Amino acid sequence: MKLCKEQLDFIPWFLNSEKRINVLTGHAGSGKSTTMKALKGKGKNILWCSYTHQAKNILSRFLGTQSTITLASALGLGPLPGGKFGPKYKNKVNFCDILVVDEASMINPEQLQ
Repeated sequence: MKLCKEQLDFIPWFLNSEKRINVLTGHAGSGKSTTMKALKGKGKNILWCSYTHQAKNILSRFLGTQSTITLASALGLGPLPGGKFGPKYKNKVNFCDILVVDEASMINPEQLQ
């Protein structure tokens, strides 16, 4: 898919942003994921993740890579004894230049606490 001018302008802005959080929003089918896909191969260590395993698998197919993980895995979270869920693994977020969370609107704020 060919990117429009706004998408092409977004890429260098995003890659050079000094902000800790940037949000790309738009209606369904507006090209958000396609724009983010254009970040591949631009010299940054990008950690690609989605909230659910199903969304992660869709993102993997779209990007043409298996290097996508769930947000819980990116944060080092996993099942703990007693049926709880919390810090269990090494946090991968600290080792990337850019963290892309696809379909972030699916995240329930209460689950991030």
